[in-house]
Amino acid sequence: MTAATSATAATPATATTTALDGQVLGWTVSPDRAELVTVHDTPGEEPTIELVTRRIGPDGAPDGEPPRPVTGPLPPDWRVLDWAGPRRLALWRPGRRSQLCVLDLAGDVTHRGEVLGRPLRCRLNARGDVLVLLVVSGADKPELWLHHAGSNSYLPVPDSGGVRRVGAWDADAGVFAADVDRTRFYRHGQAGCVEVAVDQPDDTRVTATAGCAAGRIGLTGTRVTGDTVPGVLDIATGRVRWFDDHPGGTAVDLAPAGTRLLTTTWDQQRHTYQVLDPAGHRTAVLDPGPTLATDVRLTRDERHLIGWHQSPADEPRLTRWAPPDPCPRPLAPRTSTPVGMRWRHRWVPDASGTDLPEWVFEPTGTTATGTVLFLHGGPRGRLKQEHDPVVEAMVRAGWSVVGPNYPGSSGYGERYLDLGRGDWGGVDAAALRRRLETLHDAGQPVCVYGQSYGGYLALRVAAELPHLVAGVAVWAPVTDLPALHTGMTGVRRRWLDDELGDLRLDQRVLWERSPVSQARVLAGTRLLIGHGRSDDRCPVDQSRRLVDLVRSCGADTGLRYLEEPGNHAPADWGPWSRAVVEHFAAASTEGRSGATG
Repeated sequence: MTAATSATAATPATATTTALDGQVLGWTVSPDRAELVTVHDTPGEEPTIELVTRRIGPDGAPDGEPPRPVTGPLPPDWRVLDWAGPRRLALWRPGRRSQLCVLDLAGDVTHRGEVLGRPLRCRLNARGDVLVLLVVSGADKPELWLHHAGSNSYLPVPDSGGVRRVGAWDADAGVFAADVDRTRFYRHGQAGCVEVAVDQPDDTRVTATAGCAAGRIGLTGTRVTGDTVPGVLDIATGRVRWFDDHPGGTAVDLAPAGTRLLTTTWDQQRHTYQVLDPAGHRTAVLDPGPTLATDVRLTRDERHLIGWHQSPADEPRLTRWAPPDPCPRPLAPRTSTPVGMRWRHRWVPDASGTDLPEWVFEPTGTTATGTVLFLHGGPRGRLKQEHDPVVEAMVRAGWSVVGPNYPGSSGYGERYLDLGRGDWGGVDAAALRRRLETLHDAGQPVCVYGQSYGGYLALRVAAELPHLVAGVAVWAPVTDLPALHTGMTGVRRRWLDDELGDLRLDQRVLWERSPVSQARVLAGTRLLIGHGRSDDRCPVDQSRRLVDLVRSCGADTGLRYLEEPGNHAPADWGPWSRAVVEHFAAASTEGRSGATG
């Protein structure tokens, strides 16, 4: 897993205290599964994090030695990039010229420098040279390049225009996988990279890779029918073995010895995991029940699993399992008390003829005081029963949270996924307007919350039905579609062009579907807006412009704007969640007094 971390990675491991009692924000396990590195938040006025390492046994349990900080506290714009070597971590810092730092688990920096483009993966070759695969925005499409840090040289990877990601990378064989128009395999050497042919059936194409070990790479293939199937590539022969007895599965990890493949299936409710031996026989199954296990990895003994364990009522915790026993064995302490919550997935009839799937999260032991219509980001995202700090805070405060997976959400088939493409704020907003009307008819206050694209939809729906909404809270919303399109370049511009389709050519419709065009209506709404100052996905100017326009319309008491140094998500969800709870409480109270006064 790629964990989000923080700042000056050159700080050696001299800290005498750690944040081990704080929340684990991320984790990563070494390729040999002998070392676990966790990322913790640290207390203080400024948000910082700390990397902590500990040795783990073959079953994934800590071996008894005390955990140790890798570095001192780091600022939040550094991120763990990859395992560069057996005991080497690569960190990177986004920016015009990304900064790369490679350090050992004692905290000593072995390399630090700038790189062009965005790093994706990092490895040390046999001589200890730092090799980085990164994306460079070309004139037409983003391209994959191989950077040799020692010589500061860059070599383009052939036919990699339009690269989306880099998957498995076998350091010994020098082979890595890149997703371009299809999954391609390359072997790198001093002269650059050459594509490696893979022998596979015509009716199945490789669509994803996961894990590499002992000259093998875990694969997910997609049949011409659209069904997925897990498999393994033998690098030496170039042959693929598909496990046809396990249709619908996707590969998520390959054991260090290369003898066990971890696969998962998803049934719109939860992940179920299976461990397959080289013959494709199932050796273990993990079904965590109504809770979720995500980002799961095999341990050294190939009989235990490590991953996130979570539910809507409980924050993610690093956990290990001994399948088929679904009982979680936490590796990190709980930092908060789980909320009393029940949740369920349901389908709601819609006038369009296509029923609307949604999740409902409700407090147990009490009657909800109102409803929050919760809109996920995206637009191709989805809401499921993962932990969300805002949902948790709302349920703790006595609200019922209804989270529609509006048209365009993933997880319900290609047709449903494509309903909103080229129609931002169209079919999706129409479905949400109808859902808002039915929720309002129940007689309790209804507030609307959204993040990113969900924030855009929340503002759009509230502007069209302001009399049905007690309050609105949004984080990092899109507010001005023409300005967003004009300001984007490179990979993000191409993505937005694809998302908007022909809609991008009609400036009038783009403006009409932008919340900034409805500033006068929104000025009469109880409105809370939050945005990260360093947001690289949705520029903070999107919120600033709307705030200025709403205030110019006379919204002095109904508008609150919070801006912080974070990125596309709050650096700390706690203050933001509390602000949302307070805002909705005041909005619903005002709404009731207004209705009776």
